[in-house]
Amino acid sequence: MRYLILNIVVVILLFLHQVNAQITDIDGNVYPTVIIGTQEWMAENLRTSRLRNGVEIPNITNARHWTDTLVPAFCWYNNDSATHHVPYGKMYNGYAALDTLICPPGWYVPTTANWDQMVQELGGTAVAGGKLKQAGFQHWDQPNTGADNSSGFTALPIGFRSNVDGTFNFKGARAGWFVRSGQRDVEFRWVSWSLASAGSGPMAPNAGLAIRCFRNLRISVPDNPSPEIIEVYPNPSKGVFQIRLPNDQKTTEVRVHNLEGKMVFQTQTNDKSVLEIDLGNLSAGNYVLEIISEGNSVIKRLILN
Repeated sequence: MRYLILNIVVVILLFLHQVNAQITDIDGNVYPTVIIGTQEWMAENLRTSRLRNGVEIPNITNARHWTDTLVPAFCWYNNDSATHHVPYGKMYNGYAALDTLICPPGWYVPTTANWDQMVQELGGTAVAGGKLKQAGFQHWDQPNTGADNSSGFTALPIGFRSNVDGTFNFKGARAGWFVRSGQRDVEFRWVSWSLASAGSGPMAPNAGLAIRCFRNLRISVPDNPSPEIIEVYPNPSKGVFQIRLPNDQKTTEVRVHNLEGKMVFQTQTNDKSVLEIDLGNLSAGNYVLEIISEGNSVIKRLILN
């Protein structure tokens, strides 16, 4: 009976993941998404001009008005929508980032902890910047150190709008995003043209930065109400995935399903803390990984490039 229930859950999740391979905001902007660890992120910066309840976010072009406002606001770099709406997205102030209605339903502006978890999934601050940045020099200034976009996050150097005088700076050199550090406070996270690392720091709410929405993805059907987290990396991958299991994990069955619900891979392991699976013989696309051990089931989405 337990396995019947788990198979039903797999089918439901297959449908949900297929639908949510991309996300649409209230303005109809469509964003691809990327899985990093147990989180799903927009793979482009937010572009909405409205909160999800339909309330308009003011577009503030005047520099003085930008630095003085105490409500959510947006702009484009240099107030140039034709150049920057796509692919860079809008710049928002911190008041927009703090508004719980800025992201589509079920999606959120990350907290400092959410963002830092993602950075750790990518190997830590020393290397995460390169994994987040779009490779090459189409948008980034040279040398674009370490950039390979292996995360699929595709960070673009949108720059920064000053909280002091409302001027625009650093396009081509830096990408920065607001993160929430409390109910009424924001910080920012950034990557640079000259560094492979990912940076962080304090930020005033009347600065202008990008926003990336995210959601947590880990779903389980446990007998134990608090199963240990199982990590899968890299994700996306060109074929080989590493599955990090809890140290005390016993016999573990691993299944992979395609989006039609068909099981396309199955294996079993005993007393391994890291299991490697090779799906290089499968077609590129989205798959669902089901990990079953001692009555617990953890289900994750795999992206095969």
